[in-house]
Parts: sequence; C-alpha cells; structure tokens
Amino acid sequence: MSYILANDETARNIRNRRQTQHRVPMRCAKWPTKRYSVPWRVGQLSCVREAYNVYGVDSPVVVYRADAHSHAVGRWRPNIHMPRDLARTWVKLGRVWVEQVQDISETDAAAEGVTVTVAHRMASRSFADLRPDLPFVGPAQQAFCDRWDSLYPGAWDRNDWVWACEFECTEAPCAASPASR
Repeated sequence: MSYILANDETARNIRNRRQTQHRVPMRCAKWPTKRYSVPWRVGQLSCVREAYNVYGVDSPVVVYRADAHSHAVGRWRPNIHMPRDLARTWVKLGRVWVEQVQDISETDAAAEGVTVTVAHRMASRSFADLRPDLPFVGPAQQAFCDRWDSLYPGAWDRNDWVWACEFECTEAPCAASPASR
C-alpha cells in the first residue's frame, strides 16, 4: 500500500498537520499466528488519497471534498480511485508497527488528530471513578474510540489488530521521477 486512504476529516487533519499517525484494521484478526505483508515501509513516500472531482476539459480544475466546497456539482469520486498525480498531500513514513486497537496510548490517540470534546473529558473522568481497577482511558483515547467505532462498527469491542504508522508531511515527489513514488 503506497497510499493512505483518508476520509474528509483525516485529509483535513493531515493537511493541517494535526495528525501524524494513522491506523487501519488488519484484514484478518489472526495476528500473530499468520504471516502478513506489511502495507507500508519505513521511509516510504505515500500519497494521501481523498474524495475529489475534476471540472472542465481544456483546463481541468481538481476540487477536494475535504475542503467543503459547497458549490461543487456532481458526484464525488471516491478516494480509492484517486490517481497519484492528483494527490495534493504526501507523507514520509516513520515507524510502522502492529498493535491491538485498544492498546493505543493517550499520546498516540492525540497524534491521530481526534477532536476531544467536553463529553470525552467527562466520560474519561467518570469511568475512572467508577472502575478504578481498570486502566485509565484518557479523553483523546475516548475520542479515538468513538471515531474508530463510527468507521469500523464493533472493532473496538473486539480489540482488532491494526497496522499503525507514524509520518510527517512532505513535498510531492518530482513528477519526472516516478520511481521515487
């Protein structure tokens, strides 16, 4: 996988440099008993694929749904079909690892770019008061849990295995050098 599939929120967070980590579920939950091919490599340049549309023929204009263009007409093209040369955001991958989704730390949850609300702060405090025998779940972890469950229903409770990567935004690779992509 030489790309990161991003919904609108993730695309905005990466572009605004609020998100420096990304997680995706493993296709099969039999880790560590099965061999897997790693979806990313350390040091790899990856494009961030997001929903988009192209307008015009002679001088086409690319519009991205994450920018919330209300004047856009027609259907959005899904992120999975975005060609690399239309990608506007590129990241250089640092660490790549495997973990169970509930093993995310408070710091890592914040690095996922989640938005922590007052409700997340209150829920983490009241849960700690009710069950002091369980590990503390911080507000960023609570926000990440809510987002993860909205994207992958039931995956948090199953404690699925995930691929995780750390990255930093970078410039797009030179168009004259497709090998660098």
